[in-house]
Amino acid sequence: MNIVDEDPDPLCCCEYFDRHEQRNHIFLCCCQCTELDEICERLITCKTVDRKLKKEMWFTFKDRLRIPYPGGARLLLCESLLPLFLIILSQLIGAINMYSTCIAFVLSLYVLYYARKSYYRANHRTSFCFYWCIWSVAYLVVLFQTNLPLMEILPEENFVFVLLLTFMLISFYMVHRINKRHYSTSGLQSALASDDDSATVLIMPEDKNSNTSKDCNTTNDEEGEYELWICSNITYYNYKYYIAACCLGTVTFLWYSNLVITTVCHPFPVFRVFNVEILMPDDCSDVYDQYDIALCFVGALYALVLAVFCFIKFIQELYYITKSIAFSNWHSDEQHQRHSRKNCINNWRSFLCN
Repeated sequence: MNIVDEDPDPLCCCEYFDRHEQRNHIFLCCCQCTELDEICERLITCKTVDRKLKKEMWFTFKDRLRIPYPGGARLLLCESLLPLFLIILSQLIGAINMYSTCIAFVLSLYVLYYARKSYYRANHRTSFCFYWCIWSVAYLVVLFQTNLPLMEILPEENFVFVLLLTFMLISFYMVHRINKRHYSTSGLQSALASDDDSATVLIMPEDKNSNTSKDCNTTNDEEGEYELWICSNITYYNYKYYIAACCLGTVTFLWYSNLVITTVCHPFPVFRVFNVEILMPDDCSDVYDQYDIALCFVGALYALVLAVFCFIKFIQELYYITKSIAFSNWHSDEQHQRHSRKNCINNWRSFLCN
């Protein structure tokens, strides 16, 4: 008979083992923090605070940031929650008036610039920008769907938005899926025993004329580039999906922005496409008179900023393809690559046929 050992004192949904392997409770998150007490005491007494003490307080704070879960409280990452807090805070502040909108957008851009600069300075792959993109899309979708009666959006217009959003998310998902499929885990990296720390193990697809697969040990610069905003390597395997995602992102956010702004502002018709009027905003001076309308307006401006960002990335990738400076793997030899830099048709043929 098999005897199953059971824990005589299992964890409840609010208990956990902290980084010192001691049993703790999430309701005690603000208690028994010696690092915080010492820092406050040093600040009151005008003493310098040691950097090591700051790190200990930060590690303790991250370790206590948990949510209840059956079998023990689960740890939450600050990089995943901080973008959500900053996005909601900036949108709420930006909906007050025109000046607060400008301040909120400038501060948001500065935070993203600082996060990107910190990544390149420390050469550390952070998920802060990735979660910023995820929470931005989630916030805009929730804002749009909860204010459909207020903005009087037609069901057909909402269906087009949902369809574009679905295709965009599928494209970004395929970028991640293909990247995980071709890049191996750390176990394969140690098996190859490479001396180059910057090397990345890449599992090549199976050859059609062979039953074996190839293992390729190449650097990131040769095979692709790490995209900070989607937390994935962009290689020639998922490059087409990445371009499609940028294009769909541009169209989706432009459609979102146009629907909301032409609803909360006074629109005027520009032209017709297949018997459908294309509207543009005329006067948006009274959008801040009502807070919920102003919140939708600020969200539309934020979607417009995202559309501009996706469009810049899309045009940049098209330029790389035209000049044949994206990936050298499209060409069989160096001579053909140098020749194709002057021939846009060959560059696009090489891109589409590989």
